[in-house]
Amino acid sequence: MTDLTSNQGTVSGEAEPAAQERACLAGKTTGDAAGQCAMMPIGVVRTPFPDPKGTPLEPSRAGGARATVWIDEPYRKALLDLDGFDRIWLLFWLHKAPKGQPLVTPFLDVKQHGLFATRAPARFNPLGLSAVRLLEVHEDHLVVADVDIVDGSPLLDIKPYVAEFDSYPESRAGWFAENRNPASVADARFTPQKDGASSSVEISIEGMKCPNCVGRIQNALAGLPGVVSCIVEIGTATVAYRLREQEPAAILAAIEALGFPARLRQA
Repeated sequence: MTDLTSNQGTVSGEAEPAAQERACLAGKTTGDAAGQCAMMPIGVVRTPFPDPKGTPLEPSRAGGARATVWIDEPYRKALLDLDGFDRIWLLFWLHKAPKGQPLVTPFLDVKQHGLFATRAPARFNPLGLSAVRLLEVHEDHLVVADVDIVDGSPLLDIKPYVAEFDSYPESRAGWFAENRNPASVADARFTPQKDGASSSVEISIEGMKCPNCVGRIQNALAGLPGVVSCIVEIGTATVAYRLREQEPAAILAAIEALGFPARLRQA
């Protein structure tokens, strides 16, 4: 079995991980019963992001982050002619995401929505889909950029991105069209939590005059140790954190380091 948690490199030229047949982490083979299906990974995605927290939210907000997509031996001939495309779709298993719930508060909003109306990583069937930029095609691996994928994710399929078929820029975007939160990295709200007591604080923030301020503060808070989730709006933030790893004073300091005076709201 391939070790999907080892620290293989993410650039071309480094050693390929062992490419023996491996079962999908969440399903293995589900049998022939009606309504069930079976999947077998065809490779593994190695990225700079070991945990869901801190992983880019979308390829368009990944800042060019690179990764290596290793292809198992039986499937390598299927890479023929892929080098003619600028972008590809990667279908992968969200192996570090918790179980999906019907209602969720997604990263880019402060309100609950039905799971199917969000791109939250905690799904009923943990399938991930990303349109990444294809940089290099090799016999046994790809080098890609604009990656929003957790390291070690089992690869299920690859398809070419074709703008004529895949791009509908005039389509309605639901709740997202009215909530242009510019945050770019994930907090820990969809990360399986370690044991330990947690708490939350509400914070008043001065000087926030534009939507970009929301993204700057949310990114800073999401990167703090022990922060489970952070919901930032103009003038306010609600931060959940683990007591053993974080304290309100440090959370306030992180906001003030960006130039925004902050204070705890009174209960």
